Formats: sequence, structure tokens, C-alpha cells
Amino acid sequence: MPAKDSDQVGGPFLTGAFFCEKILQEKDGALTPVRIIDTVILEVVTDTRQSEGLPEGTPIKLRRQLSALLSFKSGDATGKRAVRIACKSLSIDVTLPIVLQGGHHGANLIINMGLEMPAGVHWFSVLLSRKLVTKVPLRAIIQHRQADMTTVESQTTSQESTN
Repeated sequence: MPAKDSDQVGGPFLTGAFFCEKILQEKDGALTPVRIIDTVILEVVTDTRQSEGLPEGTPIKLRRQLSALLSFKSGDATGKRAVRIACKSLSIDVTLPIVLQGGHHGANLIINMGLEMPAGVHWFSVLLSRKLVTKVPLRAIIQHRQADMTTVESQTTSQESTN
């Protein structure tokens, strides 16, 4: 029996978008995100930085391996769609395909990334078929630790990005 207009739910729908340290995929297909995060911290020991010959004021970039999980439910949507994740401040722009089967079926994208980023907030736009569905922030903090074990958050490199 064909669906009535009142039976239509729309879609597709974004059900989750976040960064984590890693994602486990179980034998039954279930996903387990490990350590969901929106902030990463790099601790810099001042003496080490000076001994490496870096001049004072040299911008420091945080390097980190992270995974992004984007999860969608089909709803009434079927067929192939393009998912794009972009971050202007980090010059990232990746487009990947998903296939939607309609109904309660979904599609998950796991994107493993090696990021190098300066301190600040970096906004990642998630688009589905060229339509913005969400933005996800990732904050990078550079902390300086003095030889006497005092930790001070970097003020000189903590400019925020609003992309």
C-alpha cells in the first residue's frame, strides 16, 4: 500500500557529528566512539622549545590524530548523496559519498584525520548534498610549562577562528 503524505517523515537526518580519539567498529556493525572531544591540548616545555633553536614568538601548531564520526538516518531519502566536511581555518575540504536506503536505515562516515592546527577554535562545516546540516567546533589550546612545572595557557597564540 503506498504511503500517504501524512506517513512521510522527511529526511535525511543528521543523528550525530563529533570528534573522538578513535572509533571501534564491532563485528555486528555497532560503533563505539572512544573519548568524544571538542578540545585538544598541547603542552610545551619552555626550555625544550628554546633548546630546539626556535626564536621567541614562533607560532606553535598542535599535531593530533583524531576521528570524526558523522551519522545519518535516511527517513524518506534514498540513493547516493555527497557529504562534505570543511574547515576554512585549516584548509580542509573533503567530500565523501554515502548511500541512503530509506526508512530507519542509516549511513555512518568515519573520517580519520591527522590535524595540524594553531591555537584557537576551528569550525568544521558538515554539508549533505550541498546543504549545511551542522557545524562542529574543535578547540586547540597550547599550554606552556615552565621548568618549575608551572603551566600557563598560551595567550599569544590563542586567536579564535570563526569559520
